[in-house]
Amino acid sequence: MKTYWRTIITFLVSAIFMVSCSNQEQDMLNDIAALENKIAQFDGDDLPDKDLVMDLVEAYDNFAQAFPEHAQTPDFLFEAGRYCMSYNEPHKAVAFFERIVNNYPDYEKHPDSYFLKAFVYDSKLNNIPQARLNYEKFIEMYPDHEMANEASLLIDLLGRSLDDIIADFERMNLEDAHEDSESSDYTED
Repeated sequence: MKTYWRTIITFLVSAIFMVSCSNQEQDMLNDIAALENKIAQFDGDDLPDKDLVMDLVEAYDNFAQAFPEHAQTPDFLFEAGRYCMSYNEPHKAVAFFERIVNNYPDYEKHPDSYFLKAFVYDSKLNNIPQARLNYEKFIEMYPDHEMANEASLLIDLLGRSLDDIIADFERMNLEDAHEDSESSDYTED
């Protein structure tokens, strides 16, 4: 008889746990949807308040920690990373993209996450070694990705000042103009 009651109690505790997890999941999804709706009300000229956006980022993060296997988790992490990029939280952005890179290799935006992680190291954190490493890994893993050429170009520009880059473009334009004038001299005969 003790075994019977133990089985019943175990079943009830398991059922209560499953219902509470399901309620927690739905509550968290509802909170996320409410925050997303608040942010969606802002038009293109008026950016949402950083506190509101960071509340959403925190909600995404909490959900991802509570439900790492949920189908929406990688999307939430990706959006959190993008918001952190936009709202000058580069260390957080890298951490979110890193979680995708490490934990969701089959996620459709895995390549984008890799590229954005490198880009944040490059443009926001000025961490040239990490930027180079991540751009190179991105190119190695996704050589046919639409951003692979951009990653190669960005590797070439790493650590260079804007003045140096502009000077190189001006020099290339002068060389192109000089070549064009030389080729037109020969064709006028």
